[in-house]
Amino acid sequence: MVQQYRGHLPSDGAQIMLNNTLESPHERIPELPLLYQSKGLEHKRAKRVKDTVPVLVCLGNPPYDRHAAATKENQTLTGSWVRWGELKDGKDAILEDFIAPVRAAGKGGSLKNLYNLYVYFWRWALWKTFEHDLAAGPGIVSFITASSFIDGDAFLGMRTHMRQVCDEIWVIDLGGEGRGTRMDENVFAIKTPVAITVAVRYGGPQLNIPAKVHYTRIEGTRSIKLHSLEILQSLNDLAFSICPNEWNAPFRPEEKGSYVSWPLLTDLIPWQHSGVQAKRVWPIGTTKNVLNKRWQHMLKSNRAECFKDRLRTIYRIYAADDPEYYRIIYPPKSPRKSPPQVKGLLKALKGEMNRDELQVAFGLQDRKSFSERYLKPALNAELIEMTIPEKPNSRLQKYRLTGRGRKR
Repeated sequence: MVQQYRGHLPSDGAQIMLNNTLESPHERIPELPLLYQSKGLEHKRAKRVKDTVPVLVCLGNPPYDRHAAATKENQTLTGSWVRWGELKDGKDAILEDFIAPVRAAGKGGSLKNLYNLYVYFWRWALWKTFEHDLAAGPGIVSFITASSFIDGDAFLGMRTHMRQVCDEIWVIDLGGEGRGTRMDENVFAIKTPVAITVAVRYGGPQLNIPAKVHYTRIEGTRSIKLHSLEILQSLNDLAFSICPNEWNAPFRPEEKGSYVSWPLLTDLIPWQHSGVQAKRVWPIGTTKNVLNKRWQHMLKSNRAECFKDRLRTIYRIYAADDPEYYRIIYPPKSPRKSPPQVKGLLKALKGEMNRDELQVAFGLQDRKSFSERYLKPALNAELIEMTIPEKPNSRLQKYRLTGRGRKR
C-alpha cells in the first residue's frame, strides 16, 4: 500500500511495533539475553517513539474491560504508568487529571467505573497527541470504545480534560446494550454499548475554551449500523446535535420538555445503594409459597451453613402434599488432603504468630510466595485463622490454628 501511494519506508523499516502502550516512556529498559534481543530492540524502538517522536494521529480499538482490583503486584495489568506514574503510587500519574475533578465534584464513590482499560488508552492518546513536550500543534485521536464516558459521573473528569485539550469532538453513539430490558444489537459480539469518537485539535492548545462537542446516534440492527458506517463519506453525512459546553457536561445533547426541569431522583433521595446482592439463588422464589417454605426451613437450620457459598444449589423434592416444596440439602464435606507446605505450616504454628515469625521458621524471604503457597491455602481450608479478621492487612495481624487445624 505504501508503494501504491508512492511512499517510502524509513531506513529502519516499517514503524510497526509490538509493545505495552501504557508503560512508562521514561523508564530504563533492561538488557535482555541474546535469545530475546530482537524483542528488546523492538521494545526500544517503541519507547523511542513514545518518548521522542511526535504523533499527529492516534487511531484504535483499545480493549475495554473493568479489571480486577488493583494491587502493587498487578500494576502492569491495571493501567501501568498511566494510572500509577513514575512513583508507582498514582500521585504523579497522568490519569489523575481524570480522577481529581470527580473527587472534587463529590462523586468519588463512582470512580470504580473509571478504572477501565479503554480509559487508560484514551488518557495515553490525549497525552501523546496533545500534551507531550513535542505536541505543540494539531492532532487527531479517534477510538471506538465503550460508550460509558458519554454521560457517566465517573467520567466527568475525562470529559473536562477532553474539552480542555481539544477544539472539536464528534461522538457517534452505536448503542449495543446487551443487558437489561432495552437491549439493542451491537456491532460487535459483545454486550457493552460502544461509540466512535473523533477528537481534533486544529493548532496550539486553548485550555480556557471548551471544545465544541457534536453527538449523533445510529439506530437499527447490527447490519443497518454497519451499512450506515460503510457508506459514510464524511462526518457531514450524519445529523449531529450540539452538546452543552459546560466543562464536565455529558457528551450528549440536552433533553427538551418539562421533564428536564423536574428534580433528579438522586437529589430527592441523596443516599443510594446498589440494592440487594444476595450472591446466591435460593432467596429468589418463583412463588410466595416457595419462598416462605425456604425461609422457614432456614430459620430451623444452621444459619451459618445456609449462607456459605458452597450451598447455593437448591434441590427440588416433590411431595404429595406440596408439589412446589423445595428443601436445601447440604452436600457432605469431602476431606481434602493438605499440600506439604500447609502441613508444615500447621506444625510450625505455635500459639499466635505473625507472618515474619512464620517466614523465619521456614527460612523464607519472599512474602508473596509465602502468602500464595502457605497462608492463603491454609486460610481457605479453614485450618488457620487471623487474630484480627476485620483488618487483614494490619501490621499487628497474627495467625493461629482453628479447631479443624488442630485435628490435622
